[in-house]
Amino acid sequence: VWKESLGEEISVFGFEGLKTFLYRRLIGNNQFFLYLTKRENHFMLLAGVKENSGWILSRWNLTYSVGWVHICKAVHSVYDFYTQTEVLLENQMVTVAKKEDILTLPERGGLTIRGNSNIIKVPIMITFYNQTNIVDVNVAKITDEFSVVDYEKFNKSLCQYLDSIELAMYR
Repeated sequence: VWKESLGEEISVFGFEGLKTFLYRRLIGNNQFFLYLTKRENHFMLLAGVKENSGWILSRWNLTYSVGWVHICKAVHSVYDFYTQTEVLLENQMVTVAKKEDILTLPERGGLTIRGNSNIIKVPIMITFYNQTNIVDVNVAKITDEFSVVDYEKFNKSLCQYLDSIELAMYR
């Protein structure tokens, strides 16, 4: 939808990982041109996926390395969408009396949220690593959608969900 509102795409050119799009839009009798430049691969990327004991284990790369505040915001943003939720700080469970407690956790090397996702309808565990762009995601193989370890299918199933979590880091 947003791309359609930019107007007609006239040209695309790029170099060194950047792409520039030229759009033309008519508003009344006036013609406007818009240049939009973006970095290629400007999204969360699935780096690898494998199966282990009934789970799909995957590693994702965020667009940028993130710090502790961003990681806490990510976990805070999804907390309400899990049941039987557990939060782990450096692999040690922490008590979360209220969701806002997540935003005040002491800084460590990693933060994990796990439980039953109300969105993707399976048990999931997401681990963020401080000062890196690495995210580990483990999903139970209990539905047809997650029954076979297939890079393309898994990427399509989880990419939008994880992109939304990444965007929440910057709210």
